[in-house]
Amino acid sequence: KMQMQLGVWLLFAGCVVEGLWSPQSAARLRALRAGESDVVEYTDFEAAEAAAIAACSAGEYEKSLALFEEALRLPGDGYDVRRVSMRTSPVNGATVPNDFEPVRFASASQQQTTWFNVACVRAKMKEEDKALEALEKAFALGFDDYDLALGETDFAEVAADVAKLVDKYRPKSFVETLLGFNPLKPQPK
Repeated sequence: KMQMQLGVWLLFAGCVVEGLWSPQSAARLRALRAGESDVVEYTDFEAAEAAAIAACSAGEYEKSLALFEEALRLPGDGYDVRRVSMRTSPVNGATVPNDFEPVRFASASQQQTTWFNVACVRAKMKEEDKALEALEKAFALGFDDYDLALGETDFAEVAADVAKLVDKYRPKSFVETLLGFNPLKPQPK
């Protein structure tokens, strides 16, 4: 019991310190307090994303959103290095990097796809405004499968708004930029 209380406190403190507190974090805390042992700790993006997709397929939309949110914070395909120590160069005495440690994070492609999936889940939950915000975030991050967005059945209720977002983010052709309109697209009268 004492370990469970310590675990709940550490989860809460960690979320507050990292600025990650959300309704999903609150749901997770309630599950821990209730003693649910089926709370899974994911260690990488792919595992959390797969669980999020499975939860969405099962109609567990809140759980799916929480898992997508978690996936974005976990190590993914993105890679960089962080300098962890410095030393003095024997050549000129300048300070130079000595040791590096690898840093993994969700790649741009993984972030784009996740935000598109969040938009789909929000649309299924009838949260159209939040769905459009998530879709716009996906486009802003570089998601460019515009035909998929336009054909997505989850966006049926907001198809006109999705079309406006696609028009905003889809690159314009040279002719369209030059003329200010697309001569092959029917113009409103």
